Amino acid sequence: MMTPPYYADGQVTLYLGDCREVAGWLGADVLVTDPPYGVKWERRIGATSKGTRNIIHDKNIVIADQDATARDAALDQWGRRPAIVFGSWRIARPPGVRNMLIWHKAQAFTGPTNAAFFTNHDEIYVLGEGAWRKSAPPLCSVITTYEHRTHAAMANGHPASKPVPLMEL
Repeated sequence: MMTPPYYADGQVTLYLGDCREVAGWLGADVLVTDPPYGVKWERRIGATSKGTRNIIHDKNIVIADQDATARDAALDQWGRRPAIVFGSWRIARPPGVRNMLIWHKAQAFTGPTNAAFFTNHDEIYVLGEGAWRKSAPPLCSVITTYEHRTHAAMANGHPASKPVPLMEL
């Protein structure tokens, strides 16, 4: 059974579902994906001071995020064609990375105040062959966005939503 697109227009077709089960995306020219990062992401709500009992842990918010198996299985299906893959330094990069971009989130929240460092960037991996040569000047390897990241990202149901200006590059 063919899964219908979630959204489609003259330039873009989006599918909602597990890409290992939805085959329509395999006909695309370029893959841009934000797969599970493999970092066991969980949402924590409430005070985190020692002895506090009102912390809510939501450990299953990102399906298949226990490791990079889902990411790598999808990339195996895609093959050596051009792909942009969002990821994290916390796990091994996917096989076949040709280049890496850094998405610098300039106005990200500071996170836990007891941490020595706060990560305000994500890695973006460039994979595949052929499509990366063009006549336009090259992009810098660090892309900075200035949107104020708030709990609105959580409100849309995706813990790592991407801003439109980043995706338009």
